[in-house]
Amino acid sequence: MKNFKTIFLVGLILIITFAAFYPCLKNGFTNWDDDLYVTNNVFIKSFSAGNIKHIFSSFFVGNYQPVTLLSYLAEYQFIKLNPFGYHLTNLILHLLNCLLVFWLIYLLTRRMSVSWITAILFGLHPLHVESVAWISERKDVLYALFFLAAMVSYCYYLRAKKIGRYYFLTLFLFILSLLSKAMAITLPLVLLLIDYFNNRKADKRMFLEKIPFLILSFVFGIITVFAQSSGGFVRGDISSGLFSAISIPSYAVIFYLNKIFLPIKLSCFYSTNEIGSFIGIFYFCLLFILILGVIFSGKYTKKIIFGSLFFLIILLPVLQFVPLGETIVADRYTYLASIGIFYLFAEGCIWFYKKKKHALAQTYFFLVLIVAIVAILGALTSNRCKIWKDNVILWSDVI
Repeated sequence: MKNFKTIFLVGLILIITFAAFYPCLKNGFTNWDDDLYVTNNVFIKSFSAGNIKHIFSSFFVGNYQPVTLLSYLAEYQFIKLNPFGYHLTNLILHLLNCLLVFWLIYLLTRRMSVSWITAILFGLHPLHVESVAWISERKDVLYALFFLAAMVSYCYYLRAKKIGRYYFLTLFLFILSLLSKAMAITLPLVLLLIDYFNNRKADKRMFLEKIPFLILSFVFGIITVFAQSSGGFVRGDISSGLFSAISIPSYAVIFYLNKIFLPIKLSCFYSTNEIGSFIGIFYFCLLFILILGVIFSGKYTKKIIFGSLFFLIILLPVLQFVPLGETIVADRYTYLASIGIFYLFAEGCIWFYKKKKHALAQTYFFLVLIVAIVAILGALTSNRCKIWKDNVILWSDVI
């Protein structure tokens, strides 16, 4: 009976998510990097030793992401320049990530209800359209696949309580994630967060086992800075001085929280004006109050600290402490980080539902509320997918 329930819930996640993202399968290529990564990329046109060597030894569009480029190389051999195939691969990877989110949260909580709500929100949220519907953002769904799989493997390693296959599998998956997108450098901190959530004793072994992960993060962090510099994506005009160092990250965090809870007026490119003194202080103070609230919650539960830190830790590389990229904020940066907020929302829903014995009418109200949220997010996501159909529609939407 339990296996049937799991299959039913997982199937529901996949069907609803696929239906919401189905419009992206009708989209074509855009002129935002799709030409660089696929249509005009001579290094994916033939499966040769020279092309593979170039993929692993060179920076590409200001990034080092050989596994992502290999995925394009493999696809091109079968589908050439048919955009449907590239969109389908992105969608399949997203569906696999939904399964991994469900699996991960279940391993951490042992509660299927919390796992399902977290996974369905992850699958349907409009903020994730950019990562799925944009062919050139394959690196996002691909790095997330290995990142989530590494966390799942680590949970099994904690059960085994000894260095063995799950430890080395976690390390291997981490390397694949790093080779897909550099945002994976946060995994060692996330593993420590999982230790905290599992009440693991902070001993010498717990920190020593993280050393290989920390070394890899450091190396790929340096590689990323060089890669961004080579592509001219390191800005010198955004972050300068202590004020910018606290106001810009504060603005970014509040911006992402706002878009997660109110996903409207989304854009593939946000034109952020210079943050003034007053607004910068306002965002910092607001974030400071939220942090105090999270710290205070630790007296009663670890869940709020876990979800909040999960969100913040994964965002660290894109909070502009080092000014990289062409924009301060982007929808794609929330792809994995948002799991922390979705988990907290799921825990809140179940806590509220179980706080008192509910009458039948209240139970129906709760179910209707969940269905309404799923329906609204699904509709927003479906409409957002259509924005990525072609260049004219995409850039008109930005304007």
